Amino acid sequence: MKHLKHPRGVKLQNILKAADLIETIPQDVFDMDSIRTGQKKTPKCDSVGCIIGCCTELTPNSLPRYNNGDIDFTQFVETFFGIYESENWTYLFSICWQYTDNTPTGSAARMRYYVANGLPENWEKQMRRKEPLSYK
Repeated sequence: MKHLKHPRGVKLQNILKAADLIETIPQDVFDMDSIRTGQKKTPKCDSVGCIIGCCTELTPNSLPRYNNGDIDFTQFVETFFGIYESENWTYLFSICWQYTDNTPTGSAARMRYYVANGLPENWEKQMRRKEPLSYK
């Protein structure tokens, strides 16, 4: 299988930290369809399965915020992971995975696979259940 290289500036160690954290979430409360629904002010996420929301507690730095005080999650991902909205972002964090692999172990495995190999060329077909998952 062919893989695309990591974009310049991606912080692979932070992706591994995220994988370690996500893997600790119990399956019975994990749901990638649920994103932060209420509070967006503190690092503690109020939903389980929002990978980006859960990972805000990993940074030792202050979180980027909008003028109203809500966390700017896009800026957080750009700063903490070095990933901008792109195929890499979608492969790692998209809620679309809820239909294919809605598990914390699968999410963590996908992150570790990405760190080790880069982005699979057929990632979108995998996410849409048209080809087998490369990380399992």
